[in-house]
Amino acid sequence: MYDEEQRQIFYEKLSKYSRTLGIALSTTSFYEDVDDKQIEKYKDDLRFFQHLRASVKSRYAESIDYKEYEPKIQKLLDQYVTSDEVIKITKQVNIFDKETFEQEVEKVEGKAARADMIAHRTMKTIEDKYDEDPVFYQKFSMLLKKAIEDYRQHRIDEAEYYLTAQRIMDSVRNRKDEDTPSILEGNDIAKAFFGLSEVIIGKKNSSVKDIQDINAEIGLKVDEIFKRNLVVDWHIKDDIQNNILNEIEDFLYELKEDKKLDISYNDIDQILEKTLEVGKQRYN
Repeated sequence: MYDEEQRQIFYEKLSKYSRTLGIALSTTSFYEDVDDKQIEKYKDDLRFFQHLRASVKSRYAESIDYKEYEPKIQKLLDQYVTSDEVIKITKQVNIFDKETFEQEVEKVEGKAARADMIAHRTMKTIEDKYDEDPVFYQKFSMLLKKAIEDYRQHRIDEAEYYLTAQRIMDSVRNRKDEDTPSILEGNDIAKAFFGLSEVIIGKKNSSVKDIQDINAEIGLKVDEIFKRNLVVDWHIKDDIQNNILNEIEDFLYELKEDKKLDISYNDIDQILEKTLEVGKQRYN
């Protein structure tokens, strides 16, 4: 049920089934016309599909909002199913809660199911944190999508899928990218600016000696400029933002001349725009 459209159909049909069963169980004629064994079968089906729903939501880190269905189904369960059989869907554990998340994964049977849980929960984290470092999270989002698709297309087996999902989760959890210069280690915000510079400037200047070190220098300098100018509510103060952007622009022009870099006006505008967006996410 990895296809989101299939899951939507399943949830909608479960909702319709629960509503219909709820109406039936509240009418006298239903008990007169249907024998007890069949009624218990209807209840068993509801329990089974609610268990399946809970499992699916956990496995695929549901991003679809089905709150309109949940109260109706839960009310029916509370009313007609004994309390020890009720299946409540609890809040999903974040991958950064390492010990608890690993315990949750251990409860899932099968490497493929565990890999799905790791992959989709990591993808949810990427979606939530994307604006903090678009380049970093875009990279690992693509790697995750490739791993999921490779498994669906049988290009890798479930063991490799599990190990790949685990490696990607560890990279996201530890904010670790092997392509990032060691000088940026421990400075996640500078890493985000480095990533932006690498995409906008680095690709155009790939033949320049030590271009990665130059991008790292940009990341550190932009971080330093932001920190030096930060004041309370800076993100809603145009004068502070303009000071920051002017300093970054001056630095980039100096670097362009000093390192003989191919940096256009458009490149600088992109960097200014995107660094400000990241800065608003990270310096709060």
